[in-house]
Amino acid sequence: MVASILYYQSLPDMKTDRAAGKLTLSVKLGKKKAAAGLVLFFVAIYASILGLILLGLLSWTACLSAIGIPLFLRLAFLVGRIDDWVLLDRYGGHVRLLYFINGCAIIAGLF
Repeated sequence: MVASILYYQSLPDMKTDRAAGKLTLSVKLGKKKAAAGLVLFFVAIYASILGLILLGLLSWTACLSAIGIPLFLRLAFLVGRIDDWVLLDRYGGHVRLLYFINGCAIIAGLF
């Protein structure tokens, strides 16, 4: 989950990173694949939570992480629709809120 926040925060900086010669993962992937990468991060997060539940390592209360799915879908929609990714800085709170929701769900799932 932390990696997804760091990854998301690199998206608005793609132009300046490229211009400065920084080869971040998002710069290397390009805009279309970078957007897909963000989706993969969150699919992996939710699949991991579900897998831990199915393995019995987390209780079913960890399913509360699903509360964040609409927020994730909104974020994925924004990434796909915004042409100037510098504007994505405005939505960094969405990623942090998803991190918070999933973290709380995992903690609840430990009990």
